[in-house]
Amino acid sequence: TVNGPGTVTYRWESSDGGIDPTRSITFARVGSQRVTASFRWSTSGSYWQRVRVLTPNAIVSNRANFTLTCEVPPDIDVRPLPVDFGAVAF
Repeated sequence: TVNGPGTVTYRWESSDGGIDPTRSITFARVGSQRVTASFRWSTSGSYWQRVRVLTPNAIVSNRANFTLTCEVPPDIDVRPLPVDFGAVAF
């Protein structure tokens, strides 16, 4: 949200040390615009994300905390592989 026209530069940060590239968003007038981010985690755990505004006024948002649970597909191994049922009548 801005109180006048201008360009805002910002970046996303995450608890695993991830820092997105700096981005900018231009406002033609007073108002608000939505920004989004996506990070990739592959391990279950508790994490956070936040946005850091760099210009025109440096400010950091509160952390958005969340818990991630990764599900691993089952590893199925059936042995013996060949099963001979012999002669089967229809």
